[in-house]
Amino acid sequence: MKTLLEYCKPEVKSRVLYLHPVALMILCDAIYWCHDHGINAVVSDTVSDLSEDKKLKRTSSSHRDARAWDLSTKGWGIIQKEALMQYLKNKYKGLGAIGAETGEERLIYLHDAGTGEHLHCQIAKHFSMPTRDFTPPTVLG
Repeated sequence: MKTLLEYCKPEVKSRVLYLHPVALMILCDAIYWCHDHGINAVVSDTVSDLSEDKKLKRTSSSHRDARAWDLSTKGWGIIQKEALMQYLKNKYKGLGAIGAETGEERLIYLHDAGTGEHLHCQIAKHFSMPTRDFTPPTVLG
């Protein structure tokens, strides 16, 4: 098994450890689940800053608040996507963010916000961490 940083895209390596510990725990569990099921896990996004959120036209502060991460689903089948989402929803019930539209918990869901299809995981708003400025980003290891 690789180290956490080896699962991250280069631009994400310097930020993954800024995630809230609960979000990081769920991410590590997701990566381990993928490893256990022979699925390629690539962390495509974690913590962002306001300028990046504006550029991506994000409407939620979940990445900026250090409570969200994205996992690329490139090369995955629909059964694999659904299975991981169900696994995490069952295991971490009660920790997910509450959807503004529905008022229901949304820990993890599949979407494409213009950067490619991925699983977006976000924990509840009360886990928010202080916003950081990441200019210029630094890449570790």
